[in-house]
Amino acid sequence: MSIKIKKHTDEVFDLPANYIIEATRTNPLFSNKGPQTVPISFPATDNNRLLTEHAARLDVAARPSAAMKVIVESGSMQQTGLLAINTASDKTISANIGYDESEMYASMNKTLLPDLPDLPFVDHNSSDIEIRRDAMISHLVDVMNETITTDYAIFPVILKKDTTDDDQVYLEILNDTFLSTTEEFGTPTPSGGAIGGFRAKENRSIQRVYNNKATPFDVPKCYGLSPFLRVWKVLELIFNNYGFTLENNPFQEHTQLCRLVVLNNTMDAVITGRLYYKDLMPDVTVEEFLDSLNKKFGMLYFVNSNTRTVHIEFLNDIFDPSNHDAIDLTPYKTAAHSITYKENKQLKLVPNNEIEETAPKYDTYEAFLASYNNQFCDHFFGETKNPDYSLFFQTWLRIYYWNDQQVFNSYTLLSSDFFSWDKKDKIGYEEIKFTDLSLPFYEVLNFFISLESIRLMYLVNYKNNYSDESVDDQKIEKEQSKAKLAFAFAWGKAGNVGLPTSEKYDFAYASQDNRGFNGHFLINPVTGNPYDISLNTQHEDGLFKRFWRHYDAWLRHSGHEVNITVKMTEHELSSIKPWQKIMIDNQLFIMEEIRYRIGDPAAKADLKLRTLRMYEPFDLQTEQILATYSPQIYYWKAVSVETTIAGNISLAELQSHNVTYTKHLISSVEIIKPPTQAQYDAMETLVMDYQYEVQFTYWVGHVMQGIKGTAIITQTTTYSPTLI
Repeated sequence: MSIKIKKHTDEVFDLPANYIIEATRTNPLFSNKGPQTVPISFPATDNNRLLTEHAARLDVAARPSAAMKVIVESGSMQQTGLLAINTASDKTISANIGYDESEMYASMNKTLLPDLPDLPFVDHNSSDIEIRRDAMISHLVDVMNETITTDYAIFPVILKKDTTDDDQVYLEILNDTFLSTTEEFGTPTPSGGAIGGFRAKENRSIQRVYNNKATPFDVPKCYGLSPFLRVWKVLELIFNNYGFTLENNPFQEHTQLCRLVVLNNTMDAVITGRLYYKDLMPDVTVEEFLDSLNKKFGMLYFVNSNTRTVHIEFLNDIFDPSNHDAIDLTPYKTAAHSITYKENKQLKLVPNNEIEETAPKYDTYEAFLASYNNQFCDHFFGETKNPDYSLFFQTWLRIYYWNDQQVFNSYTLLSSDFFSWDKKDKIGYEEIKFTDLSLPFYEVLNFFISLESIRLMYLVNYKNNYSDESVDDQKIEKEQSKAKLAFAFAWGKAGNVGLPTSEKYDFAYASQDNRGFNGHFLINPVTGNPYDISLNTQHEDGLFKRFWRHYDAWLRHSGHEVNITVKMTEHELSSIKPWQKIMIDNQLFIMEEIRYRIGDPAAKADLKLRTLRMYEPFDLQTEQILATYSPQIYYWKAVSVETTIAGNISLAELQSHNVTYTKHLISSVEIIKPPTQAQYDAMETLVMDYQYEVQFTYWVGHVMQGIKGTAIITQTTTYSPTLI
């Protein structure tokens, strides 16, 4: 079987008779280098010198091409790639050939997503910009209402939170919608905007903080609107760019992952009345985007340069012991195997918690729960039972907080839910750090949750691609803010995805979780089943359980290296799918690497495999247990209160109907764990001291007589453990 190497122009290199190429094929699960060759050499014939641009000459005017496209043919097998010259002399030319995948990988690490060529755009085909803008707004309303099917979604996201000198907070919101038919302070909305309608439907003035002061900025219709591309579409665009077709796309086919979008921060994406996909892309390279999906979901993509297709698999499915799809290579074995034992590891998943209010109180969920006796109550918005001292998990906001009824219904934030997955067992780690951002909700500290609270905080600041900013006719020079990588599930107007009637919204809703406003699971309207994926690492619906547990089990109890030789043709070797299990002597393996000789039909191939069997001892139920809390059984109930006051008012006067007052806690209050069974059995008491500053106002009839002064209240409260 002869080998032929030719350029894409069909010019063929001179090769010796019986020419052999030693090649390596690696599994992307273990390496992303793609198929490679060892260095090859061929004679420096006149023809080869010409094809390599006289690489051996010192007097050439220009350096030879760094790499040239070639096709390697061996019988019916054909692969395209890049030939790069290593050394050249008057007798021999040495080179390396990297096949299509290698070329693609090299491009991926330097190509930004917005720079992908020939990205689509949406145009409403009118020369009148106002007509295009109106058409674009109408289109995006349909997108938000999900009355049309598109490869992008739209919902509000907070891009920036600024504070003025007088501590007023101003939000920069992308896709901002009306919360009511009047503004929050009673001012009518422009044109009486409908609830859930886009504020950008007309020319308007927005408030921004400039030089530490609230400053009005005039913006045109459509400013502040930008949809978010679905992840499945980004994958499709990436591989189409490199000339590959997706053989499958679970981010499009899966009932929940099809709702996953990637965020952007382009405020003026549609002010021209046109929508360019490049403006919807985050400012990361192709490699960084694909790597983030690998780290988040264990996503792997497998490239076939012969069929020009890409196949996507998840690690959890590859290592699932119930997956029995295997190819039996036992008949091809030519010699006994050898085993190299690898160090077993545990998996650690680390979220990217750089945005404010995402940092958990402890690095692990187990440590956090243990610090509060593993007791929390699930708190749904609107629930009325609030014991004096209680620990709550707000299932919708995904935050944990402490309730002290004695301090003005005080709710103290304890932690977010963005914990690492880290069992801290006594073995080494394979640590995976997420590169995408954890996104909290706005006003997570505000127990009396308003509609503002359901807006995700993606605090990367905004950028303008088609407009300038000016104050007093002076242009503001502003550095463009990068759109960092962040994902969210676009739920639309959540009534469209199966929420109970009481939870239907008038606005587009998005989250990194799978619960609605009252903490209930969102329901698939087609199947009637709850959506079961959260982008947190913990819980039954968390990333570890859904995407990583089988891989963690393999890391802990298998993965040893097995080397074996087989006698297989190039065609047979090419039929081994990297994600497919291999069976030899009734043992299951996954392929790591194949070394073979192209052009030598008598040659044997060396397989490097990894074991899949679970080596004892192991106890996955213990090793991978999901940390949970139990419902709080007891709480501390106030049974007596002793109060004194210092100031020019008595307690009786303060409590009369002629006085209004406000209290401000000025002493620190210790966060108390729930009572233990032993404390309850012994009826152990707890004494807490509080001190308040009181500002009071006298009223005579309907006339306010002015602020009369301040007073200090000292309160000693005795608590007793009480059954909830």
